[in-house]
Amino acid sequence: VVSLAVVLLFFGVASVAIGLVSSISIGLPLEDILPDDSPVRDAFAMQKDMFKGRATSVTSVVQGEDFNELAARQRFRNAIDGVRQVEHVVVELPNWMDAYEAWRGGSDTGSYLKGMQTFLDSKQGARWKSHVTCPDIACTSIATAKFVVLFMMSRPGTTTMDELQTRDAIDGVLNPIYPAGNVVVHADPFMFAETDLAIWRAVLETCGFSLVGIFCVVCLSTSMSTAALITLTVAMIDVDLLLFAYALGLRLNSISYTCLVMACGLAVDYCVHLGHAFDHSKKEGAMSNKAAARHAVAQMGASIFQGGMTTVLGVVVLAAASSVIFRIFFFFVFATVLLGVAHGLMLLPILLTYLTPTCGKAS
Repeated sequence: VVSLAVVLLFFGVASVAIGLVSSISIGLPLEDILPDDSPVRDAFAMQKDMFKGRATSVTSVVQGEDFNELAARQRFRNAIDGVRQVEHVVVELPNWMDAYEAWRGGSDTGSYLKGMQTFLDSKQGARWKSHVTCPDIACTSIATAKFVVLFMMSRPGTTTMDELQTRDAIDGVLNPIYPAGNVVVHADPFMFAETDLAIWRAVLETCGFSLVGIFCVVCLSTSMSTAALITLTVAMIDVDLLLFAYALGLRLNSISYTCLVMACGLAVDYCVHLGHAFDHSKKEGAMSNKAAARHAVAQMGASIFQGGMTTVLGVVVLAAASSVIFRIFFFFVFATVLLGVAHGLMLLPILLTYLTPTCGKAS
């Protein structure tokens, strides 16, 4: 009865965790990277309170255009005007073309880019060197040109992934103007959003490969049935970590993803030694499953518990860290140890007793 209650408890917790994984928030707020006493955190908070968001630059890079032609210059201006109309774009920053035409005085004689290199070398044009790429020293043509706008990110009620809607809207403006592959839209929030968009796939794939690797390696030193139960236990520990993250309001991001993958390696340590001792007791001691499980716990239980405690002591200093990401790392390691010891010393012996082939005799 006690064994059944323990199994139902552990599998019940795992089932609740699976049911709640879709409710876990996704994203890595920039504030979490900064120390708690950083003035930048206060600046971010003030921007959100006063401006309902944070202005961030979006760069659009165009290539394959001959700016000596009037049509190419007109397409560039149409692109700027179109992007300026996109929702949440708040400011159109000055661009190199307006600055260059103001410097050359509107002269239409000769090649349009005839004085570009002189302009870039001048005091007025020095700031635009990063906005155009010239394929030759004379800069008689332009390989790539860019323009920059500001859009409002971190708006109330939005996530980092929502920022991709702005990128898609800008792409919708530029794609009809330029051939496919001739324009690239970039902003740092888009990079974080792409990471968040792929985070679940990365977690499932990486942890899945880790579990397959654990099963294959453990099979080298234990029976296949024991290796399967150890792998199942490690998987349950990882699933329970997601419940732990949900309960504490932690987000799923690159930091927690790293911790979840690392947890597979930490958790197997609390299971494989007991599984190996169980198999050894069955084979060498000719014990029944129940006796072998008891012997394995008596033989390895103290070592497993001490190993967990020393791991926690090694990272406990991070609990007082001044940055959120370091505290998250501690919380995940602490939870991995707690869940690993509990699963290894309570659940796994029961699974080994009733779900592995019986051999040997009663002790």
